[in-house]
Amino acid sequence: MAQDLFLQPARVFTTSHIQHDPLDFVPGTVAGDQNTICVSGTATRTAEPDVCHVQMVLESKPKDSTQEARESVVRREHYVKQVLTNFSCRSNDIQVTHMLEPLVAEVRHSKSSDKSQKKHTEPQYIFKSEFWVKLRSRDDPNSSLLSRCCDIRNTLIEKLGSDFVKFDSAPSFSHSNELLQKTRTEVSSAAVMSAKQKAFEAVKSLSLQTRWHVKLANHGLPMSVKEQKFTEVQVKDSYSNSAESGSRYSWSEMMRRSCVEVQAEFVCRFQLKVTSTAKRV
Repeated sequence: MAQDLFLQPARVFTTSHIQHDPLDFVPGTVAGDQNTICVSGTATRTAEPDVCHVQMVLESKPKDSTQEARESVVRREHYVKQVLTNFSCRSNDIQVTHMLEPLVAEVRHSKSSDKSQKKHTEPQYIFKSEFWVKLRSRDDPNSSLLSRCCDIRNTLIEKLGSDFVKFDSAPSFSHSNELLQKTRTEVSSAAVMSAKQKAFEAVKSLSLQTRWHVKLANHGLPMSVKEQKFTEVQVKDSYSNSAESGSRYSWSEMMRRSCVEVQAEFVCRFQLKVTSTAKRV
């Protein structure tokens, strides 16, 4: 599951413009456009991948005929698809390609006479079924994406054997457009809420330092919001590339390095409502 939203005010500034002549104020009303406060707020969220692509290959042993090679693999395809279905994989997210590969015929040289005699063995064949599988977090919210990948791999190797089913390449993790858009929206809203909280604290301090009662007008809704910074960085990009080229990572490490950190900073301007605290004579 993605980490909970948390606020990190990396750079927060506050500027205010308030008229100081008490005769210009009418108690209980907003005292002109000059009475505003400008605050910046930031928010950050790290989103874990919600999509995983897994590649696996079912490979027959060498058979004397193409039919034997094909049948030895095809009859196990149904079991593999059933396992994938059990782990909440949609049928339209499973792609299968078939490949028939002939083995190179052996050549032997006879030394019984001066002339070399070539002796060929009967050709054999290997049949392969290559699976491309897409797993989505939303299809099984009660189980993590990584655990489903590992469980599928472990189940197939246990039942079919590592000689028959092969996971030669590691899974690839990514984010759906829906998740990225949702994260961007949540981070933007959180940055504005952070600025609003800072504005509340600032006007409270102003009220204590002056003889005016200051609060945010319009129920704290900002007059304007300006984007100061918005970044999306993959976690692996934030680490120095000290690992040697071609180094292998564990599946959990690959998923962690595929996380995306979204950070937003907005500058918000709020209207102030200023009233005099002086007693009327």
